[in-house]
Amino acid sequence: MGHEADLERFNDLPEIRKSYHETTEVLIWTPASTRGIPLSLNPFNFSALDGLNSEEQIRFLTNVAKNITALIGYDPGKNDGRAVEASFIIMLEYAVEKNIPLNSFKDLISLIDDLPEFLIKSLNKVIDLKILDLVSQKLSLYTVGTNRLLFDLSKPVEIHDLLGIDNETGKTRVSIIYLNTLHNPEEKEFVIAVITEMLYQWMLKNPLTNPDKALQCAYYIDEIAPYIPPVRKPACKESLTVLYKQARKYGVGCILSTQNPGDIDYKSIAQFSTMALGSLYTQQDIKKVRNRLDSLAPKDAERIANTFSGLETGNFILLSPDNLKDVVTMKSRWIVTEHKVLTETDIDRLTDDRLRQFYLKKNSQTMWPFQHQNLNHHRMIKINLRGRMKFLLSNRDFLKRILAKN
Repeated sequence: MGHEADLERFNDLPEIRKSYHETTEVLIWTPASTRGIPLSLNPFNFSALDGLNSEEQIRFLTNVAKNITALIGYDPGKNDGRAVEASFIIMLEYAVEKNIPLNSFKDLISLIDDLPEFLIKSLNKVIDLKILDLVSQKLSLYTVGTNRLLFDLSKPVEIHDLLGIDNETGKTRVSIIYLNTLHNPEEKEFVIAVITEMLYQWMLKNPLTNPDKALQCAYYIDEIAPYIPPVRKPACKESLTVLYKQARKYGVGCILSTQNPGDIDYKSIAQFSTMALGSLYTQQDIKKVRNRLDSLAPKDAERIANTFSGLETGNFILLSPDNLKDVVTMKSRWIVTEHKVLTETDIDRLTDDRLRQFYLKKNSQTMWPFQHQNLNHHRMIKINLRGRMKFLLSNRDFLKRILAKN
């Protein structure tokens, strides 16, 4: 973090740092690993259906089916993937209607292996039942060995764990989800899809009650390009797109960053009105950004496009028509924590073992291991924090809150 004497030269940074450490708790979650706080997921999470209207219930079950389809290696955009996804939807709807508990892949495998006559008739219309034997086999791979850890290492995380709702410390919780403990892109996309869906369902059930407090939490995804690409449709893309369209009115601030602005689908982020642009060099990236500049700052688009290659590290061009009258050149201040890439060994060392053990106890009613403090702050979820930001977008109300505090 630098010497204290150096920090004193930067205005109110020491005070900001002091406030940050007093009011914030940072938790590093590691999917399928105990390096940090172990993060396991319930692939079904039917409790989220409570209170949803029929349309939202169908959308939720469709997303669950799509996520599982992609996880086990099928492309939902191809015929066999569509057939498997449709089969999962039929089985999930049947389980909900008949109150059949599905808490793990083993439960779904049991249902596939002993299909009731009613389901056989319905499934025959969308898939060759012989394919379901292979589906069952693929699901079984996630019930053994290291593959099962994503679902069975600890008690399934819930959104209130990530947001720190009603936690005993009362501090602002920053939940960092470290995806590099996962083995392949499908697993990373699955984790992002499930967490995004959990956040979406939470915000539907917790609308803003006080317009003056327009921010309930923030959701930040670093290196977003693989998850909302322009052509390919990873499992998490639809959930992210739906969240981004509606988050603002529910007080959920969304931020994303990328070093490759030419590799993201701008239709998915149409609701983002704030852009912070760093140095760009390739014509593909500049062209993609230029299209957005023409709509947000048509008078300054040409001038801005010509400045990208000359921007120094830490300098950004900020466009926010809803908050700022003019385009602003912004220099970021020093960060309040050390900027370094953490290894899994670092994460292991930094994680309080009391927290690790608290979440490892799957059925535990153990009290939260830290003392309560009377604080009231916002919450934040960060995913995949690594790399150097060159392009950042956020929705309007989140930036408004930030500008009001600085």
